Amino acid sequence: MAINVLIQYRALNEPFTWFDITFWAIAALILIFIALFTLYSIKFKPKDITDLQKTNAITWAISFVLLFVSIVLMLLWKYSIKDILISGIIDNTVVALVNSAIIIKIIHMEYSINKYEFYKGYYFTIAVIALFTFTMIFTPSALREIGIFQVIYLTLFLGGISIFPLMFLYLAIKLKGRERLMAIRIVFGTALLAVGFVLQPQNIESYSNIIPNFDIFMNFFLFMCPIFVSTGALIIFSSFKGNL
Repeated sequence: MAINVLIQYRALNEPFTWFDITFWAIAALILIFIALFTLYSIKFKPKDITDLQKTNAITWAISFVLLFVSIVLMLLWKYSIKDILISGIIDNTVVALVNSAIIIKIIHMEYSINKYEFYKGYYFTIAVIALFTFTMIFTPSALREIGIFQVIYLTLFLGGISIFPLMFLYLAIKLKGRERLMAIRIVFGTALLAVGFVLQPQNIESYSNIIPNFDIFMNFFLFMCPIFVSTGALIIFSSFKGNL
């Protein structure tokens, strides 16, 4: 039987509910620990690192704080808030926080690579700003329905975050040794974060009406999405921890 996100997710007596809450709570704790550890290390235990390395770590920390808050609000939206108006506001806020985390990193990333001769422009930044604007106009529930709005949203989202695999795969080819390993870690880490937040059951539930046995995928992502987020965050942290 498919998971009815809007009903069963709010039933705390359902067995899968506590797995969902526990796994997402662990993911949230990992994100906030990494963020606070990073900011503390830069503030009180500064190392002789470049400004680029410092801002890279700081922007990751800020993004992780936003993702931490989004997870807390998401759990409240799923299991605690019953008022339709408040629930809608929280749902919109969660989407805005996740998109803000993406925007911060992409703006920093594109600003950084503009210093090199092989790339000039802010095309990915434009894509994610358009994404943010789009999600402010249309409600998350509208974007979860299969249709043109969802296609536009996914196009902007994938277009924006594609800077990570493209940029770091390029660096992985050009660099050697530890720097290549760090670039590869960023690619895999950001991919896991994206999958973990995008493919949550409430975001893909509408496909259960058109794809046979889609229940299996929904149950799989119910458990795996927070694990993807936790793993992705730890992989990304390992890419810059040596600079702290």
